[in-house]
Amino acid sequence: GTPYSVVAPTSPIQLDFPEFTPWTPESPVLYQLRLTLTAGAPASQTLLVPFGMRELTVKDDAFHLNHRPLQLRGILYRPQLPEAEDAGRHLREAISVAKGAGFNQLVVPAHALNGDLLALAAEHGILITASIEWNSAANSIESISPVVRALRPYTALVMWQLHCATDCAPPAGEVLASLDPARVWLSFGGDTSRQGGAVLRPYHTDVQPCDAYAAPQRMPVSALGEYFYRQNGANRGLLYLEGLCCPSLPDAQVADASFRQGFLDHQLDRVFAGAEGFAANTRELQSDALRFQFDALRANVRLSGYCLASLCDIAHDGSGIVDASLQPKLALASIKRVHGPLRPLIYMQRKNLTPRDEVSVVVLLANEQRLEGRADLSLQVVGPTNQVLWKKKRAVKIPRDRRELWEGAIAASGSLGAHRFVVRLLVSGKVVAENSLEFLVIEAAAATDVRINVIDLRDEWGDKCRKLAAVDPAHAQVCLLPPLGNSIRAYPEKELAQMLGDVRGGAVAVVFGPPEDWNDLARHVDPALHVTSRDALGLCEGAFHYVKLHPVFEGLPARGLMRQPYRNVAPAKAFVEASDEDFCDVFVNGETPWWGSDAVVRRYGSGRIVFTHLRILENLGFDPLADRLFVNLINHFARRSVPSDTPMPPEHRAIEWLRGERMHRVRRWMIAGDFPNWRASGGQDTVYPPEQSIAFDAEYIGWYRIVRWRPWFSVAGEPQTIDLHAALRQDHPDRAPGVPATAYAYAEFSTDRRQEARLCIESQNEIKCWLNGALLTGISGAIPENAETSAPALLKQGKNSVLVKCSTAGGDFGFQFWIESQGKEPLSLNWWK
Repeated sequence: GTPYSVVAPTSPIQLDFPEFTPWTPESPVLYQLRLTLTAGAPASQTLLVPFGMRELTVKDDAFHLNHRPLQLRGILYRPQLPEAEDAGRHLREAISVAKGAGFNQLVVPAHALNGDLLALAAEHGILITASIEWNSAANSIESISPVVRALRPYTALVMWQLHCATDCAPPAGEVLASLDPARVWLSFGGDTSRQGGAVLRPYHTDVQPCDAYAAPQRMPVSALGEYFYRQNGANRGLLYLEGLCCPSLPDAQVADASFRQGFLDHQLDRVFAGAEGFAANTRELQSDALRFQFDALRANVRLSGYCLASLCDIAHDGSGIVDASLQPKLALASIKRVHGPLRPLIYMQRKNLTPRDEVSVVVLLANEQRLEGRADLSLQVVGPTNQVLWKKKRAVKIPRDRRELWEGAIAASGSLGAHRFVVRLLVSGKVVAENSLEFLVIEAAAATDVRINVIDLRDEWGDKCRKLAAVDPAHAQVCLLPPLGNSIRAYPEKELAQMLGDVRGGAVAVVFGPPEDWNDLARHVDPALHVTSRDALGLCEGAFHYVKLHPVFEGLPARGLMRQPYRNVAPAKAFVEASDEDFCDVFVNGETPWWGSDAVVRRYGSGRIVFTHLRILENLGFDPLADRLFVNLINHFARRSVPSDTPMPPEHRAIEWLRGERMHRVRRWMIAGDFPNWRASGGQDTVYPPEQSIAFDAEYIGWYRIVRWRPWFSVAGEPQTIDLHAALRQDHPDRAPGVPATAYAYAEFSTDRRQEARLCIESQNEIKCWLNGALLTGISGAIPENAETSAPALLKQGKNSVLVKCSTAGGDFGFQFWIESQGKEPLSLNWWK
């Protein structure tokens, strides 16, 4: 159908084709190349090859398709093909579902790609990215070359992704360019996990750094998690996120006998309409979470592309937006709405309010249609009975993509229950864009007259608790133990032992966020105190927290899963053991599914001790739901408390053990992070405030939150292991291991004389180390394996200080630290407690 042709020998042939219509997802125009072999062969030897004219490249920190910016909206697709006669229909339906949901990219394992899938993708306007798992022990250029050569001719294939094992490096740019010079190569992991990702542009050999990493999300989406997605990325540099995942419970898990038995053992048949009702609740939670997650992503002007974990449910994970047979779930409709080309993006930091409470709101407009001109903006607050409680209408100029549409304040009504803030954009009286955000109005918590004692040596929690209860240590009915550190060995022995003694005599204690080594104390005191914490947040795991009808949840949503109202208090950890009083638990669906408890009640002596990972204390004064939970919890267990009239003796076994551990095994550090470490900004070379002065009461600007110093305790001998990811996750439980960041660790020790020593550090991250304010040693550049650095040091008599700066762009985050003697005498150090 075109006048272009060429006659040439059977060798590389160039066909000039100067006038053409580009292939795009919106208009996937395909041409047909007819190759005819004429010399010495029948004219019937003809090959027809469909192709499109397109180019995907990277420039100006963004992907460009045919010289126009394009945000890649990807979703992982692992073809699970049925019988041969059904394969074509299955592929066609999968592509249709992805495109109908607003995705323009399918990420497919290279070994699962075939000509049928690539041809259908080209026909429907779907970009294909081939994913390759690169492991130097199992793969080589020779092994992937046939795969690349076989897939190279297809139009829909626009990019290659290399997922490198942590113990290997991706191939050099020259090698990748020789395999397929016309496509983008994007690499994750390997030694780039210390540098972020890496990108190779078409027809180039120089690999450029970029921010490409996995960023899973917890359900429900917390306020900090939502803000995390909005703020990702530097002002310069390519940003690509993958592994986005909010899974539901798949049908295969619902049918599993062990799941159904656990469902009955936890008496959930009284809460949900059977196991199927539980699964339906998880699909509603998944739909909500994806909407909040993707609205936050769309508000991020730095984001170049992203990839959702899965199109279809695979085995146990339930991460798909359709099930294994391509039947739609609620998440599919949610994603379709979020991907609309014109959509108001509503940001409300607090979604739980009290009657008449005001909250600030910011509305941006996702305007991919580049709509211009004037419009009418309609704002409404709709109450629990669907009545309009407040409305405003004003003429506006339609802003550019992701620019502000409205900012102001709205107020809750005097009615309790679910409210909606509705935003509509109208042109000539017709609604062209609409979105709504639900918020909950709950009764303000009334301060209780229950007397409490708060073990809080740093006075970090006392002020918050005093507003809601009477702090009276001498006559306390309930004792509260806040999360004071990452190790039980760092807790104050006298106060902790006295608390255990009071409980043994009949009082009640509530332990918030017990550290992972709590059972070390339990083994030395009493097996009744034994509780085991376990992480309930994985890359593609679904953690479904549920609440029963119980006095602790009076006046709050109950008889169901924790949805968005619980977004700030939902825990990232749970207990393996069952509770004597079962009212708040979790089911974690992963490769090894398990049932856990969010709150464990145990009898100890004549009293009770309550363990919980609910983030109640952290949100007092900010989230009224946390305030209400706090008062309900104290009121309920105060009724079980019968404290002794006479002072009880402390638990001496606890005192003796803790004193010995604190004396010989605990080292105190102070940690501050996350500071930015995007590849364009170079966090390791940026001088942040902790390098200029140490002030533990200071607050700094991080890349997505306020940064404060917080204690962290290393345990046991040398070397000391400082896990910065775990330390920073205490403030942000949603924090994924792959987050790029810079952090500081500070410690002090004293000596009774001047001593010659050597400071040693081992890490997979970039490191700088100061002793007494002088830069001593460091590690920089790409670090494929643990690297060690050391430097001679003269320790002065009296106090010495160590400051370590550590930067990662993903993967491991932390270091090991030790000090060696350089003289004949062993070192005599008195570490900061």
